[in-house]
Amino acid sequence: KFVFDERCERTLVLGTSRDLQELLQTVLKILGNIREHPAEPKFRKLRCGSKLLANKVLAKPGGRELMTHLGFRQDNDAVDPHVELKDAASVVTAISSLETFAATPRTEELVELAIRLPTGLALKAAFARHETVRDVARYVGRYYAAARAWIPSTTTVPGRAPRKFDTEDLLAQTLAEAGLLRAVVVFVSADVSAKQSAAEAAAEKARKEGLERERDEKRQKLEKERKLRQDVLNKKRDRVQQRADALRHFKGDREDKSERVERERTASVQRRRTSSNDTPRVAEPRSGGVHTLQDRPHQNDDGNGDETDDYDY
Repeated sequence: KFVFDERCERTLVLGTSRDLQELLQTVLKILGNIREHPAEPKFRKLRCGSKLLANKVLAKPGGRELMTHLGFRQDNDAVDPHVELKDAASVVTAISSLETFAATPRTEELVELAIRLPTGLALKAAFARHETVRDVARYVGRYYAAARAWIPSTTTVPGRAPRKFDTEDLLAQTLAEAGLLRAVVVFVSADVSAKQSAAEAAAEKARKEGLERERDEKRQKLEKERKLRQDVLNKKRDRVQQRADALRHFKGDREDKSERVERERTASVQRRRTSSNDTPRVAEPRSGGVHTLQDRPHQNDDGNGDETDDYDY
């Protein structure tokens, strides 16, 4: 009995209805030829370079998954690469299942997710809005090798920051609740997730240490600037004080000098007064305007003591 697997169902509906119908009709034609001519190998062997296989099957969403599920295996022969159906026992049931699948209307709104795996593989799959994030993880783990250890660690949604789904509550969210109606889901292994968590913790620690260093450097810079400003103020204050001291000393010197000058002036006046008291008195003027001095004996230059009248009149 032929039964569609989940991978075929989730990839076949990624394209448009026209793409899906063209793909199913082409595959049904291939299977019909095999059913009509079961003993002829040429109908079970399809060249990879043929336009029928390349354009109408492998190029359609879900085409490769469907051919693999039907039993076709690729032979990468250097001369003639092709796909071949080794066992045709299930061809009849496969045709019936494909016809039923093609005739079934699809009214449920689906969400197309792009999935990236740790191996570098990128794939797409369709999910219903009510399915959970855990359903996405189970789908990946069911069909891809070593994927059971993978978890949906981060998601990238256009216009939103990446999120982690690493708890049971987050994994139980529906795609609509999680906001994954159109997103890129990135899976990482549990070991990678643990390493990533450790790396994130180390990065956070380094970030905090960096912030603390920046704060310390800022404090040191502010303290240095404060000291420089204080030194400038101290120097300015010292200059003002020196100027005030210089003015005060200058004023004191001027006062001392003024007092000294005043004393000298007073002494000079006193000496002139004393000198004027010692000077001979002048006689009253006589008639004719001739002044005479009191007649008193004078010594001649020769010391004879003769009275002379050497005065000029």
